Amino acid sequence: EAGTASVTLAAVAGKARDGLETRFPVLPMGETSIGPVQAGEVSGDRPWIATCSLPPGTEAGASWMDVQIDDGIRATVARLLAELESYPFGCSEQTTSKLVGTVVGRHALGLPGRQALSGELLDRLLTMQHADGGWGWFPGDPSDIEHTAIVCEGLIISQEHGLRVDPGVIERGLQWWVQHVPATGADVATPHVMFRGAAPDLRARIGGLLARMRDAPMESLAVLLADPETSLTDAGLAWRMLARPDDEGLRSALAKRAQRSGPMVTWTRARTGGLLHRSEIETTARVLWALHGAHPDSPLVKPAAEGLETVCRDARWMSTLEQAWTIAALAAHVPSPTSDASTVSIVLDGRVWPGVAPSGSWLGRLGPLGAGSHRLEIRLEGSGSVPVWARTRHLVARNPVPETSHTDVKLERRWVRIDRARLDRALAGGDAPLDPDTLPRAGGSSQVHEVLLMQVTARCKRDLERVQISLPLPAGFEVVKVPEGAWSGAQVLDDQVVWFQEYLASGSFSVQAWVRPEIAGRIQVRPAVLEGMYAPELRAGTSSEIREVLP
Repeated sequence: EAGTASVTLAAVAGKARDGLETRFPVLPMGETSIGPVQAGEVSGDRPWIATCSLPPGTEAGASWMDVQIDDGIRATVARLLAELESYPFGCSEQTTSKLVGTVVGRHALGLPGRQALSGELLDRLLTMQHADGGWGWFPGDPSDIEHTAIVCEGLIISQEHGLRVDPGVIERGLQWWVQHVPATGADVATPHVMFRGAAPDLRARIGGLLARMRDAPMESLAVLLADPETSLTDAGLAWRMLARPDDEGLRSALAKRAQRSGPMVTWTRARTGGLLHRSEIETTARVLWALHGAHPDSPLVKPAAEGLETVCRDARWMSTLEQAWTIAALAAHVPSPTSDASTVSIVLDGRVWPGVAPSGSWLGRLGPLGAGSHRLEIRLEGSGSVPVWARTRHLVARNPVPETSHTDVKLERRWVRIDRARLDRALAGGDAPLDPDTLPRAGGSSQVHEVLLMQVTARCKRDLERVQISLPLPAGFEVVKVPEGAWSGAQVLDDQVVWFQEYLASGSFSVQAWVRPEIAGRIQVRPAVLEGMYAPELRAGTSSEIREVLP
């Protein structure tokens, strides 16, 4: 039940004894919502005021207002770096994104720890490189053109920012890539929708990277850069510009395709139906990064940086790839911290918060907030002006949490019992998943220490690509085993088991974990969720449920 829980620990050794009691909040079952960004500017003669209204059922213990007072780009890079480095998963793309963010972002912000963190990430990528020189999504996946491209790009960027990388690692990756990119006029031979029609961009991509390498084979570049400009996305034009920096036509084409909004510009053109470079954030970041490499004095650079910072600030969701490319593109625009004697005062619902020096950046979480109206007022005590923004994050209690539906996929969770003899045979005979149809249903209750099979089945109406299935662990449950299966990767965390699948064909697909409850009680189980790794609109979930664990 929601409320406050306490944990008491006691240690006794002869006559010596000690104890500790810790209290922590237990939140109700519910769903977290993120409100829209409210942004503006505060000056000495003009305060900035933001208001919001949270719905009935908002849980005050888990509802806050995030407030950022900053110099714009520096704070955005700091926020993205913190989010990126705390991301718990580690496919080749996510590991590369963390590497780029750590190497480039920490250098731009002047933060310590870059060498140790980047060394760990680089070692992980080296172990994931296949004998053929390429990379797949996870170590068990075959080499593919997209992930080999992502890793090679990340290693080159990190190398350009001071990371020591064995040149042979990058060369072998590029060699695999050149061998597998189709010739001019041909498309990629792949069942994946995300790669269909991508061949011109892929050729321009590797051409741009090869041009940054020493002793680039000019004959290969000529072949890779032969596609007509009209077949390239905005990112494809940017890659080609890296290989042909003196081509005035490319610069003119990028300028014509720019989306202008006041003093800002962004780029959005992507292939219809494809997933590569589909977002405004990633495309703009790639174009800005290419402009830095080919034409750092271009009049598009400054408005592109302002546009990228703005769309990142307003985004409610960003992939790790978008975060890494944004850091790489904005790093050159991060200003040094200033020493300003001004202070900013913050008042939320009449409560005064400690003064903040606006030099550099400040990101704070204010609250807690309950249901109803709230008013934030920020004042600058001093000269000049400072940009500010605020956004609410609130938990609405909902028990049970209903099933999350999606037109293309439905998720089902089931529990079955594993008798001791069957469990011993399965453990001795290998890692193959058990067939739950041959085992008795567990119903809504089980015994302490009884091993259960927890299975989630996704029923897909169409093919899905790069999805993640998260299966929360109920409180007091431990994982006994995660059987091997036909998925790209699986990770066991403290509070959940997560599976990753690069390609899901239409039909049914199941994952399972063997779990064991260690404590008795009435336990609420959070919904299992399937979501697109790079497509936030793809999301489906089971309902929450209650399990009774008997002593």
